[in-house]
Amino acid sequence: MYEGQSETKKSNIKRAEEGLYSREHVDSPIVGTLKEKKYDVRDNWMGEDSKKTKKMNTYTRKRNSIVKTIFIISSVFLIGAASLAFYVLYGGINDASPENINMSIVGPVSVDAGEKVDLQVLIENKNTSNLLSAELFIDLPGGAKATMGDQENVTRIIKSLGTITPNELINEKFSAVFFGEENKEKKILVTLEYRFEGSNATLVKKIEHSVLIVSSQVGFTLETLSEASSGQEIDVVISVDSSTSETLEGLMFEITYPFGFTYTSSDPEPMYGNNTWVLDPLEPFGSQEIHIRGIIEGDDDDSRVFSASLGSQDKSDPRRLETVYSRTEEFVAIKKPFVGMKVLINKQSAEEPIVIDGKREIEVLVEWVNNLDNKVIDVGLEVRIDHGIVDRSTITMHESKGYYRSIDDVVIWDQRTNPELAVVMPGATGIVGFSFDLGSIVDPVGELYKDVEISIEATAKGRRLSNFNVPEQVKTPAVGKIRLLSSLDLASEVSYDDGPFSNTGPIPPKVNNETTYTVTWQLTNGTSDIKNTVVKTTLPTYVTWKGFVSPNSESVMYNELGGEVVWNAGDVSAGVGVVNFPREVSFKVGFIPSVTQVGSSPSLINDMTVTAVDDFTNSVISDSMNAMTISSLIESTFDPGADGKVYR
Repeated sequence: MYEGQSETKKSNIKRAEEGLYSREHVDSPIVGTLKEKKYDVRDNWMGEDSKKTKKMNTYTRKRNSIVKTIFIISSVFLIGAASLAFYVLYGGINDASPENINMSIVGPVSVDAGEKVDLQVLIENKNTSNLLSAELFIDLPGGAKATMGDQENVTRIIKSLGTITPNELINEKFSAVFFGEENKEKKILVTLEYRFEGSNATLVKKIEHSVLIVSSQVGFTLETLSEASSGQEIDVVISVDSSTSETLEGLMFEITYPFGFTYTSSDPEPMYGNNTWVLDPLEPFGSQEIHIRGIIEGDDDDSRVFSASLGSQDKSDPRRLETVYSRTEEFVAIKKPFVGMKVLINKQSAEEPIVIDGKREIEVLVEWVNNLDNKVIDVGLEVRIDHGIVDRSTITMHESKGYYRSIDDVVIWDQRTNPELAVVMPGATGIVGFSFDLGSIVDPVGELYKDVEISIEATAKGRRLSNFNVPEQVKTPAVGKIRLLSSLDLASEVSYDDGPFSNTGPIPPKVNNETTYTVTWQLTNGTSDIKNTVVKTTLPTYVTWKGFVSPNSESVMYNELGGEVVWNAGDVSAGVGVVNFPREVSFKVGFIPSVTQVGSSPSLINDMTVTAVDDFTNSVISDSMNAMTISSLIESTFDPGADGKVYR
């Protein structure tokens, strides 16, 4: 602290103390003296700093203008350089451009199918540069084959052209044969692959040439009914026709059946499935036919469409067409039948097969009705029976109406046998019928009728008076089917001397003496294989099971608790005991008479049953026999009256 400052500070302290302790002291404030300081404030308040700022802004604007100018000049330069490069590359100074390669195909624009035609591919290099590693590809459409040099009957030609010099003209010739549908266009694709001299990039140029097939070497027609009733069996006839002087091979025909059509047969048989045929070689200007038969179904006023194609068989996949030569569609309208019919077998609807046992008379009824709103005249009803097992001599007409024409196996009703069929009014109904029996299950040459299904085919014919846009003559089909149960029969024999066993004891049997017998069962089966075949009986309490069975391969079981004898025969083939030997088994029993049985003929086995399942109809079948007594011996020396009773 400076000396002056110290003195001032002390005097100030002293005055303060005096003021505190003195009664008369008047305090006066201590106020410092401020000195005025002069500042130079000018009218231009921004001063020199403002001038500097202006100078900086002016500099920035000038610099941005220069950068913008440089950018514009650079852009113009780049665009010019790019344009120049494009010009040089594609037709300017270097003259190397795909546009300077002229390509064309010279040949006919329309051909007949199967006709051999000549074509040319012209290539001209108008560039000033060579075309290097030039490759030519000629791709033909489906159904066409080409030939060039040693490349014969190919679908793609590949030719190496090497170097094509400037202004050089290449002329490549080839021949081709086209197949396909009439009035169909086929396209040939020609591709040139190359690169320019001085470049490694491979470039491609393509051209196309169209050829119209104006006629086909082969065609076909598809014919069937334009209208049919639901459930009617119809024929579809395909006629394949050649229009060339050459033999055609490898033809394939394919048909697509509509929904509701069920294939039943064809002539010839298809090669694949039920809709694809590989045809025999077709002779020059020759023809072949395919006949297809099936049942068409649908609701009234439905339409069913058959689609068919003819072409060449694919060698890599023989089940499909490689090239289609011709295709068509045919429509069939489903119409309500003029005369509706229903077939009844033994008074049951025969829309599904009716199963019968063949031991009773079979009754066939045909119900008919006029479905139209107008008259149907000259109605005729026919029923055809298609199986040889029917005994034609037993056919009997109901109410003596109708006629069985045996020469072609048809039952007929018309206005001559039934006058009401001359004119059938709208909604009119009626019923006709006949009955017949079945004959032998073996045909005239000794063969078994196996898995017998008898078809009852009914047809109504007539003419309607209002026949706009439809055929006047109509046919309405109805079919009933009968399936025959196999005839399973059980036979039983009792023997003493005959059979596979030696028996002992007195004949006739005597009280308290055992006599043994052989019981033999035989099974005969008819027209169908059967399974789960079981034969059962029981032994009386006085008969004993001796435990002998022949042959040993048969399964025969005895239950001592109930005395039951069971033969599990299992599967039995159709015709057993009919066209060959019956199935049989033998077993041995013993009989010790009681005094209470003297003079009687006691049973050796009780009633017998056989059951099985028919494989063809999937139905249970059975047969039974009454009990066998001691008087049932089959030996010729046996006297049932004297030897068939118990003696003392």
